[in-house]
Amino acid sequence: MSDEELALVRDSGAAIAHCPTSNSLLGSGIMPLERVKRSGMDYALCTDVGASPTTSLLCEMVQFLSVHSGRTGHANATEALFRTTLAPARMLGLDRRYGHFAPGKSLSFIEIDSGETIDAADLEPDPEAVIQRHVLGLSALPAPPPAMPQLFKGNLTAPTELAALHTGVRIAMERLKQKIRAVVVEGQCQFMRSP
Repeated sequence: MSDEELALVRDSGAAIAHCPTSNSLLGSGIMPLERVKRSGMDYALCTDVGASPTTSLLCEMVQFLSVHSGRTGHANATEALFRTTLAPARMLGLDRRYGHFAPGKSLSFIEIDSGETIDAADLEPDPEAVIQRHVLGLSALPAPPPAMPQLFKGNLTAPTELAALHTGVRIAMERLKQKIRAVVVEGQCQFMRSP
């Protein structure tokens, strides 16, 4: 989209539902995050089942970091968490009820197993490190996909490049699936993993 087209869409009140996993696995390119941010258009991280093998927003957060970090100052773990929680609630006009913990909000959340016993006093003071390490289980930002140059141009066609992207997503998906301990929606537990 041209800058004028982005402005037109923004001014219409629309927003972007960004699924970096599908973009990667379709080989359709990488969302031009800097241009989107400059335009003032809002966006949220989401999943779609068109090309993504998962509906895990944790997996989308990792893929978002993988394809965008190092390319822009707007791609970090705090931004990824915001774009999967409060941003979509705000875009849908539901932020008075959902998207963050506060008195009077609906109690809907996913409990994450950090893989270790954590004392609140031991948590890093940096929210970025807490999200990256304890929520996503990353010791460092993920490496960009091996086919990044072709993916950025939107002309990824080689089967080996697509296979490498699929493998990376599946590894992240399986690792993150094990982190979900419980899912609570509207105060009701919908899922609880056996200890």
